[in-house]
Amino acid sequence: MQNYAITERGKLILVMFVVLFIVLPSVVIVAWIATRDLAPKEPDDGSNGAIQDDIDPAASKQDSDDTPDPAVTQPRSDESGAIPPGTSNDDLPVFNLEAGIMTFLFIPESQTTLDENIVSKIGEFLSSPQNTGDSIIAVNIPHLPDNDTEILTNTLIDALESHEVPLSYIVFNIYQPNPNAHEFEITIFFQ
Repeated sequence: MQNYAITERGKLILVMFVVLFIVLPSVVIVAWIATRDLAPKEPDDGSNGAIQDDIDPAASKQDSDDTPDPAVTQPRSDESGAIPPGTSNDDLPVFNLEAGIMTFLFIPESQTTLDENIVSKIGEFLSSPQNTGDSIIAVNIPHLPDNDTEILTNTLIDALESHEVPLSYIVFNIYQPNPNAHEFEITIFFQ
């Protein structure tokens, strides 16, 4: 009976095989599953191109005349997630309990923790009807340098864990911010 030994080259090839054919596809599948529910849903178009729904046109005109509730509206951010200049911190956090969404600003240059108002609002956010027993809390954060990302994620984890949210229920989604931005929008919602 012959004894065979795996050489260093064989070990390297085995590790590359595992990474390429097992780990990498698993990461891609998990990322796809985590983000597939985040895609905006488009209205169902009729065959003639008109949007068909059951909303009464008179009722929708009446609703459009109403001014939006500032506590429920979304902040005026662009697709990069940066809050435009002129938006004050007094307008934030934006909070919608029914939809289960909360948005606030984070300034890495001057913040290492969240203020008590935001931590308190996170507690209210967790009482949303969207928070079911198996809900995952998704957090959209900007792509920042490693130091700033570590500070931001640790701060958010600490705030959520202070309200007894286990780490296993928190998922971070990273977006590409405007390169000139100094203030970044953080959005928390339920998946």
